[in-house]
Amino acid sequence: MDALLATARLDALGSAAAILEYPLPRETDEATCQQGARVVDALLVRVARGHGALDVAIGEGLEALAPRKMHLGFATIGDYAREKLGIAASTAQKMVRFAKALRDKPILRAAVWAGNVPVRAAEAVLSKAVGEEEGRWVELARTSSVRALQAAVKGADPPASEEEDEKWGPIRAQVRPEGMPTVDEAMEVARRVVNAAAPPYKLLEALCEEFLGGHEPPDFAASCPDDLVAARREESDALKEWLEKDRDRWDEVVGHLALLFRSMNGARRLGFASFEHYCTERLDMAVRSVEQRAALERKLYELPSLRKAMRERRISYEQARLIARHVDGESVDAWIERAETMTCIDLRRELQGIEKAQLCARGEFQVWAPRPVAGLVAMAFGAARKATGRWISDGECLERIAAHFLDIWKPVVEGRVTPSSKVLQRDNWLCRVPGCSLAADHAHHIDFKSHGGSDEPWNRISLCAAHHLHGVHQGWIKVSGTAPDGLRWELQTGRRER
Repeated sequence: MDALLATARLDALGSAAAILEYPLPRETDEATCQQGARVVDALLVRVARGHGALDVAIGEGLEALAPRKMHLGFATIGDYAREKLGIAASTAQKMVRFAKALRDKPILRAAVWAGNVPVRAAEAVLSKAVGEEEGRWVELARTSSVRALQAAVKGADPPASEEEDEKWGPIRAQVRPEGMPTVDEAMEVARRVVNAAAPPYKLLEALCEEFLGGHEPPDFAASCPDDLVAARREESDALKEWLEKDRDRWDEVVGHLALLFRSMNGARRLGFASFEHYCTERLDMAVRSVEQRAALERKLYELPSLRKAMRERRISYEQARLIARHVDGESVDAWIERAETMTCIDLRRELQGIEKAQLCARGEFQVWAPRPVAGLVAMAFGAARKATGRWISDGECLERIAAHFLDIWKPVVEGRVTPSSKVLQRDNWLCRVPGCSLAADHAHHIDFKSHGGSDEPWNRISLCAAHHLHGVHQGWIKVSGTAPDGLRWELQTGRRER
């Protein structure tokens, strides 16, 4: 199945899906409802099976770009994928790893590309589909469930599925007004200790680990309290153009069909235990991925201007997803206009900052985290209650954990103040290159010090080590102007390799 055939097939499936409009008309006849569920299921399965070819093609394209990512202005291929292709960085990295793993497995790669072997099934047999055994394992992957494949590979009961490991949930605590500054300060200090670009759950994890290191654990396993639950530019442009036509179209069709299927309770009508069970066994997709696309599709019906901006390529899929999650009908147009001039990472940070401010105003602390981190937090809360000698609320537990972290680490991070540390602090300890998601390591002189450049803050800017040493100093990126708000960034695309 070559790229043209794949595109034509996707267009045909998209046209068929468009006949079914959302919301569906009310229907009381169960036989009609079951027939409708089977029709949507047939379309959804065919579209979902196309994501294997897309994943392989994108992964191979990104792998080809990786050696020259700095020539394109990016420190990581994940940043490039997010800013230029509208794909989440972690998703892009998984695609690259998968494409690499298939490189010496031509039979398995062809089966995935054709949609005969689902991605998760291919991942399950990667270690066994080698040499003369490849054909046998590919045939097994065509006809067996992922659980059966895992059991065959391991020779024992299958381990917990990947979706189980990837499940996230909110960690919440109601914090007293007088305690919120302590919690906020501890999280900020943790950014200095862990990594300025680390997600909030990593910071909370550091707070809890520090507390558990200095206090006795609870006498019993605590349950979750409260709601704890690189190529040339033309090559990169060609990849981007192909993705805009196919990947975005695929996301849209999957989202539309998944929204229809959920609205008619299709999983139950087709005999599945839940929508998650349906996604795992029938679509070979993580339920979060499908739910995310369905949720965006629902929002696009509520916010038609957001759909229009996506189709006009004014904003990427990832930017649309961020806007849909945080804004309403009154503010969406302003945010679309604003997003057109921002990188994805800056848009995400700004929206998260607004959300955090709203939570703080209500005295709420909330962090989305994987299940293992939620378990660590529950244990730390139990240790805080044991140290107190009485039951205290989640918010008070968090206050005590934050205060303990500040006692240990605040004196360390507030050591000797240097001109460089002042620049890093001004820039929030983050690399200032547009689109970079990394923490800053160095304070760069805009006008080089060797050329007589000043040490004044306006002549210094925070950069990650990759952009500083391999981007700016090797001539791929040029920065001029004055810091922090008068900077001009240029990608030196005509520079020759040495």
